[in-house]
Amino acid sequence: MLLFTYFLSLLFVFFSTLQRTSAVFNYQVSARVSDKVSDFTYLISKILYVPFQKMTRSLVNVSEPYSACKDLFYIEKLTFAQEMANLYLGMENGLFLDYTTYGGAYQNIALGINGVNGLGAPIKIIYEVNYDGVPVRKIGNSTYNVRGRGWYVTAKQLKKNYWTAPYIDAASGDPVISLIYPLVNYTLGGVRLPYAGSVCADVYLTQISNYLVQSYRKTNQMVFIVDKGTLSILGNSFGAMTYTVNPASPTNKVSALLTLNNGYNLFNLIY
Repeated sequence: MLLFTYFLSLLFVFFSTLQRTSAVFNYQVSARVSDKVSDFTYLISKILYVPFQKMTRSLVNVSEPYSACKDLFYIEKLTFAQEMANLYLGMENGLFLDYTTYGGAYQNIALGINGVNGLGAPIKIIYEVNYDGVPVRKIGNSTYNVRGRGWYVTAKQLKKNYWTAPYIDAASGDPVISLIYPLVNYTLGGVRLPYAGSVCADVYLTQISNYLVQSYRKTNQMVFIVDKGTLSILGNSFGAMTYTVNPASPTNKVSALLTLNNGYNLFNLIY
């Protein structure tokens, strides 16, 4: 329960009306939205807890990475494709495994695994999979060093479950927030490590907006859920995008922000 409380503590819930331009914090609206967000985050945490338990109980053999990835994540990714962009594992030995949203692939799902390029630099190799989640064809690769990623470094420092700040997922191009479960006091390669890696999920924020749209479509209220730390918009009740295109790089999306107008209480979407 502490994990959900922590997630909700990261949020502001604001509302305004069509008749007023000011935006205020509303505790009644906040409580209703927080209940829904709590239900959603609880669902995600229970889904991710399954592969996490498989790892902690040594029910998968990570020395056979393709079958390990399938056993850990495939059913969850297939079943909850609308809620989760990616499910993945990163470890201290450099192992990285994931099922990711990949447009154009069969069922829009691809498998990723760590490798090295011709210069010996770490990369992620991406495979199309068949109906059973088994890799059948290499479809791409990208530079990727799991141990250097921000979420991995933070998990190694904290050694506890945490939610990331919202960001744009590189694979799907959509706004997501990540849940990280670290593997602590874990034996890897015969050595007991205080931190051995993490089991993770990238969660689409669209479910939150969908709820707000349905809940407030017959009212004159406009509701925003905002990350306190970054002021990134996590959801809204009127169907606006929670991302914008970076003018300096039109193919890249960036999180939409809520900003103060003249330093007071009028909030505007940045697009």
